[in-house]
Amino acid sequence: MNNDFSSAAAHFAEVHLNCSYSYSLAMDNLSGDDPLERRYVVTFSKPTPIHPAPLAVAKVIVRVVSTGGQHVVISYSVEGRKQQFDPNTEFEERWLDEVIERKMKMRGIIDLSDEFTESRLT
Repeated sequence: MNNDFSSAAAHFAEVHLNCSYSYSLAMDNLSGDDPLERRYVVTFSKPTPIHPAPLAVAKVIVRVVSTGGQHVVISYSVEGRKQQFDPNTEFEERWLDEVIERKMKMRGIIDLSDEFTESRLT
């Protein structure tokens, strides 16, 4: 059953969250106890030869439900935004750009000399 949820989330990411960023998909451990709903975290980054581990990432949460034997995406949200978008709402790459830009600015403001603080901003 988890596979069907994962397949729906992966298909949504591939088709609807299509952009120039690389991404990975993982089930959110905080999905809750509802057996008919799962949340997935799509983590976007732009690794480069100089920074193969990107200095900042942006995340999108995708909610998938099982209804009538089908697994469908019912909404998605972008890190740092309060809106829950309908799956038919066109995804804009600039939303990811804004998250990355904000995090990069924070890196310049905050002392990242300890591992804990640094881990909160990637």
